[in-house]
Amino acid sequence: MPILLDSSADQSFRRSGDELVYGISQTLAFGRRWPRTRDEVIEEFTRRWEAYLGLAYRRGDIERMNLFVAVDSQDREITVTRRMTRDLQFVCEVDASSIASNALSLQARPDLVSPDDDPAMVQAKGAEVWRRSGIDAQRQRWALNLCVFGEVYLEALNSRDGAVVVAHDPRTVEVQRDPTGRYIERAVITVYYRTGLEVDPETGAYTGESRTVQYRRVITADTVQVFRDGALVPAESGRNVLGAVPLVRVAYRDVGDGSLSTWAGYGYEDALAAVDSFFTQLQALTTRHANPILKAIGVQV
Repeated sequence: MPILLDSSADQSFRRSGDELVYGISQTLAFGRRWPRTRDEVIEEFTRRWEAYLGLAYRRGDIERMNLFVAVDSQDREITVTRRMTRDLQFVCEVDASSIASNALSLQARPDLVSPDDDPAMVQAKGAEVWRRSGIDAQRQRWALNLCVFGEVYLEALNSRDGAVVVAHDPRTVEVQRDPTGRYIERAVITVYYRTGLEVDPETGAYTGESRTVQYRRVITADTVQVFRDGALVPAESGRNVLGAVPLVRVAYRDVGDGSLSTWAGYGYEDALAAVDSFFTQLQALTTRHANPILKAIGVQV
């Protein structure tokens, strides 16, 4: 029986035919409809990233929260609410620093160590993977992405230097889980990289035209398929010797059915938007009465 997410429902759950619909109230989503499709989830990740960077409020957020907008006598927008506080950045960065602190250490799980293996040797091998992966240099970035996006994916893979662990932006990963939601049955990882940046050895000038290549890996417990620009690469595809999808989803805080985690700024956004709206209005009022240019064009506040 499939479980669906219904952000419009106020009750905890309800039955709809043969489906169990889990409801997340509008209050939980702070008036913003909870994402339901893959495209909406990706859009939500991007919106969180924009909020952390302090980029402009989206038109939908301005309308939803009734944020301040100043117009002139011809109803042309002169000023709109902009992000003027750094509280979201502060919360995300403090959380990330706490997660990626010097107290972070590598441990061997006793339940996963074979009785025939030396725990010290297992931990030493893990430390070598840790070193090759450059985790000490990257953990702050990984933790910050976790706090901003609300989730990251960690993948174990073989590189030319040996086994490493890499982190993926959640917008680049799509997974299919088993009916219980506990295991990843299939993962599709899509990244883009630039190629063709060739340089003349004598003049140092670029000789090739760079282009963007789509690199996609489809991973199951049995096989790994690699595609470049939609074409299968047989030399890099084949049997998955691990017998499992080596991918782990790390969530900041799951809610509902666990399809989307909240982030470090969750619960602060609307309150800070009201503060931003107030300060923008205060600035506009001050400018309106002190700036003759705005007064001449008829700004209405």
